[in-house]
Amino acid sequence: MLAAAYSQAKIDRHRLDLGDLESQAAECAAIANAATAVQTLRVAQYAATERTSDSDGTDIEIDRGIGHVEEFADTDLAPAMCWSERQATARVGDAVDAVTVAPALLDLMGAGAIDSWRLRRVTEILAYAPDHIASHVVDTLIARGVTGWTPTQISRRTRTLLTRLDPIAAETQHSAAARDAVGVFVSPSAHTGYTDLRATLATERAHTAYAAVDALARELHAETTTGKTLAQCRADALTDLILANAHIETTVVFQVPVDRTLGNGELSAVSAIGSVDVAGVGTICGDTVRRLTAELGTRIARVLTDPTAGTHLDTTTRTYSPTVAIRRFVETRDEHCRFPGCTAPPKNCDTDHVIPWPRGETTPSNLQLLCRHHHRAKHETGWRVRMNDNGECTWISPTGRIHETKPEAMIGAESTQLTA
Repeated sequence: MLAAAYSQAKIDRHRLDLGDLESQAAECAAIANAATAVQTLRVAQYAATERTSDSDGTDIEIDRGIGHVEEFADTDLAPAMCWSERQATARVGDAVDAVTVAPALLDLMGAGAIDSWRLRRVTEILAYAPDHIASHVVDTLIARGVTGWTPTQISRRTRTLLTRLDPIAAETQHSAAARDAVGVFVSPSAHTGYTDLRATLATERAHTAYAAVDALARELHAETTTGKTLAQCRADALTDLILANAHIETTVVFQVPVDRTLGNGELSAVSAIGSVDVAGVGTICGDTVRRLTAELGTRIARVLTDPTAGTHLDTTTRTYSPTVAIRRFVETRDEHCRFPGCTAPPKNCDTDHVIPWPRGETTPSNLQLLCRHHHRAKHETGWRVRMNDNGECTWISPTGRIHETKPEAMIGAESTQLTA
């Protein structure tokens, strides 16, 4: 029905005036709100369901009641919803908060009157409030017309009500939110060769740090002969100040394409340095790689790759623990945790035997990176996984859903073939 409505919307614009468009947009919002309420309730119910086995080994499900959260509920649900692990954890938490902290607001969302973003503003602020205080705040918000307020208005008025009714809970919530927000975060930039570096810290320290960066940047800007903007000089000043007393040692792993089709048993390797994908950072060009190897204390390692398939070529050991070379090989091939949707970096991952050792060999075609959480999930829940010789993994969830994960290099090679 919704697909038909969308098809109609693409062709009937000439029949509608602004009032009609506004009404239909509002109606669609109400439908989306109601659908989200259903999803929220189902996620909370999913999280409350324990999967276990009875005495004869038959799988059974036990409803532990709304508010209970099974340890691996987010892990099991994430691939089906195409959520990252962090997103799944947050979504499960939001769902449980909605049904336990503000069920009356969830009812309004089910009726299409409020969206999940505004409901979450309320549950976040009431997270540490006693049940009777939270219920009173929610009832007051509804009575005062919360469905017509913006998210900012909702946050301000909810916090004001909570502060009046329970100052301790209000302060606890504020302190917890601030603690969770503080940190330094790195993410890929929209521009190739650049990375976003973001920090959240106490206001007084942020202003002091920025003043130091700005002062040095203005000195650099006054002396520059390259035409750099003041903003670019601030970026230079920031790195100069951070790295002034730091010793950085890096390992650059060159993926060397090997031509195995010569027919004479020899391997031919291409020697040029091209663009490199850095997990958690993004793509950096060959010039940047060369500059990094020149400026930083750098160790060089190599991994042989098949230029057509994008797969890696390496060796095997007879011991349980992989050699340094095999571990490096697996890290380079996988780049992150291989559980569906997880992007935990190699430094936070174990090297897992897909087929348990010693039945399965310690060889790249039987090894994968798994973060500790998903390593436990593989061994302690109903998840199953198979891997082929190219490093492609097929995961089967406890409910029977199939998810495939491929090495990033293989995905890149497939993309190159599609655009060639």
